[in-house]
Amino acid sequence: MQRIIALTVAIFLASSLAYAATAPKKVVVTTTLPGGMKISTTTTVAANGSVTGSGQITGPQFRYSFAVTRVVTAKGTVTLSGHFNVPGNPAFTLTATVPSGGQTFKYSIYGQSFTYTGSGTVSIH
Repeated sequence: MQRIIALTVAIFLASSLAYAATAPKKVVVTTTLPGGMKISTTTTVAANGSVTGSGQITGPQFRYSFAVTRVVTAKGTVTLSGHFNVPGNPAFTLTATVPSGGQTFKYSIYGQSFTYTGSGTVSIH
């Protein structure tokens, strides 16, 4: 009987660890930039590395949505990249300090590049 219980517990623990290793990771970034601009993103990274995410940048008189297609982590930072959902699909990157602190948002459109620095938070579940 004890062997059956021990085996059951071992199987349960192994299946729990397998799920944890394959569970998707959710990355949520919120940013405040100068001029009243705000960025919010929610991105999921699957165990196989595929990335799906979206977000938006809003300002006093505008709102643009974007798709997140790549997530790169480094010690203390996470970088999201993708493209805006507008004609020409301009590219962007958002580099953020984990779990909070400085954030840099860069994008290029019509041959011009723009960089904004602000602050915000990152949560990874």
